[in-house]
Amino acid sequence: MKARMFILYLALLAVGLLYSQDVGERFQSAFCSFYDLLKSLLPIAIVVMIVLAGIIFTVGQVMGAETRARANVWATNMLIGAVIAVIVVIIIPWLLDNLVPELSLSQACGS
Repeated sequence: MKARMFILYLALLAVGLLYSQDVGERFQSAFCSFYDLLKSLLPIAIVVMIVLAGIIFTVGQVMGAETRARANVWATNMLIGAVIAVIVVIIIPWLLDNLVPELSLSQACGS
């Protein structure tokens, strides 16, 4: 059953790609939209995660031992998420240019 659905989806994708004349422009537009979304949302998420990690760590210090340990883990995970988001913000333009050099996404997206 799953194989039939996969073949159906693959056929629909192939038909859509065959009848679409401006696939390159749509592909570039989709990546530019995704990159602009990342560029605008991730810095806000980074700041929020760092602030929340500090609040969780601080509140955890006045609780019991088990809650303190859990709060430390939560705060550490939030800081790791913020670091990963920083890495994504820095690496995405370089990665997109190296993966799809013919589209020159960094120039097309205005960065």
